[in-house]
Amino acid sequence: MRHTLSLLLAALCLCSALLARAADLADGPAQGASGLVALPPQTAAQAAAQAAWEAKHGPAAAGVPIRQAAAAQPAPAAAVATTPDPALEQSGPVTDVPAQAPEAALQDVTRQLVALERDLSILEEDLLYPPSSRVAVYLSMDVGELFALDEVEVKINGTTVAHHLYTEQQVDALHRGGVQRLYVGNAKQGENEITAFFLGRGHSAEPLRRAVTAKFSKSFEPVYVELKIADSEQRQRPELKVEAH
Repeated sequence: MRHTLSLLLAALCLCSALLARAADLADGPAQGASGLVALPPQTAAQAAAQAAWEAKHGPAAAGVPIRQAAAAQPAPAAAVATTPDPALEQSGPVTDVPAQAPEAALQDVTRQLVALERDLSILEEDLLYPPSSRVAVYLSMDVGELFALDEVEVKINGTTVAHHLYTEQQVDALHRGGVQRLYVGNAKQGENEITAFFLGRGHSAEPLRRAVTAKFSKSFEPVYVELKIADSEQRQRPELKVEAH
């Protein structure tokens, strides 16, 4: 009796499905009163499965396609896909911040040491040679083709304060516009005298000794004295100049 009832219900479902399919083909996808789109007709196997479903779950399941009932059941846990977090996707992969290379760290420490040494040197000069008594002597050369410098001696108020022997590299640096600081120290307030002796070789490689003397006044401001060696094309010999600033 139950088997006969199941076959009858399956035949009714198949007929309703065929009628719904015919209406779809004639009028396009139609919606029922509930607003749901009719499903396509079932095959014989699907109708048999539908009848078995209704026989198992009772008459209350009649008229409900087995596909809708199966869709109403929750999906297995393994089939549920996890939704990625958009914030994690935008942030990108997490990477470790690379540690600073030993060479870069060493260079950074070296730069800091150089800066510290410079600051300490400036502080030392300010303490040892305050502006009220400071005097500095510099040497420069203009061309210098008529005189090859070998040695310089500087005296302030009769006291030797600087003596320097030159190499070829140092003379070449002066020819290219370099300026050398020969001396930095203290001088008394008022009138002072500076004398510079230059030893070297002339245009014909003969030994030459030249000297120049000048006076400068010392106030409460520091004084900078520049010794210049310039060529005199007219006299064909070097000229020595002293300028105080």
